Amino acid sequence: MDDFLIIHPDRDYLKEMRDAIKMFLGYELKLGFHPKKVIIQNVKNGLPFVGYLIFYDHVLVRGSTLLRMRRRLKKRKMEYAETNDNKTLEAVYSAIRGHLQHANAYQLEKNLLEDPSEIPKARKIKEIEQLKLF
Repeated sequence: MDDFLIIHPDRDYLKEMRDAIKMFLGYELKLGFHPKKVIIQNVKNGLPFVGYLIFYDHVLVRGSTLLRMRRRLKKRKMEYAETNDNKTLEAVYSAIRGHLQHANAYQLEKNLLEDPSEIPKARKIKEIEQLKLF
């Protein structure tokens, strides 16, 4: 992993850390910072970082990430309704749980993943549509 984030309330401390990390990367690992990607900013509005919004005291899932999760889950549920193969659906559930466990997202996880009635409904709708064709 080549991305990292340091959160601290003291701006001067962050500048000292940046310089120390820059020296370590240069001497020990022969690496350097990208000049435009080292940012010291206030976390009041949250920092977007690897699919999350990072605040000083909590972490949320980014809106765009959540939208992608919902779309992928809906697509896999419809595939499951057609094929009755739950391997890809289980993989999506597992990936979503893995991502949400790093955020303050208990209620979000509960809403996204704990609706067992949704899959049979989709299957019944498909069966009804197929019957209408005959």
